[in-house]
Amino acid sequence: MALLKGKALLEALATSLSLIVFFLFSSCAVDAQGLENDLTFVNYVYGKKQEKKTNGHFVLKESSNNEYLISLIKQFDSYTKNRDVAAIDSLKNSYRLKDNGFIETIFNVNEYKTLLSQRHRGNWDDKEFRQFLYPQTKSKSNIYDLSIGKPIYTSDDKKALVQVQTSTSYYVLIFEKVDNVWVERELIFPLFF
Repeated sequence: MALLKGKALLEALATSLSLIVFFLFSSCAVDAQGLENDLTFVNYVYGKKQEKKTNGHFVLKESSNNEYLISLIKQFDSYTKNRDVAAIDSLKNSYRLKDNGFIETIFNVNEYKTLLSQRHRGNWDDKEFRQFLYPQTKSKSNIYDLSIGKPIYTSDDKKALVQVQTSTSYYVLIFEKVDNVWVERELIFPLFF
């Protein structure tokens, strides 16, 4: 009888360990995908900004906060909850958002909770980002700060919003995953700060 209890206990322990290992590997895969996406967006924005800057060099700021983007989403959420159509239209007009069907798949009552849950205050501290934080440049003059916020994803992980700030502009890029490739679809501009 005691042997039977011991065997059942070992089986339960083995099952528990299997589940723990499964969840650890699953979470590592999700983290690796998140890091890969983050790197894709930072590389895209950095490259796009750098190719336009002929007389200097951009340096990524360590902060990867997305607070301003979260505040924009909170505004949309609040106006939607209050059914304030005039305020929503005014907000869309001030940010040059067109009612084209695509924007509505992001800014809607079903997405706000997911979007708002991704608030991030932190830094780009993974080694993969060092090339952008400390670029190898001979010139110490004409260095411009570039701030890129941690991406915020829709519930289906097919759309991402990325906050970007330089000394002269502040905007949000909206990407869509098409055939497993992130494609820039929309620009929310200007953001006021």
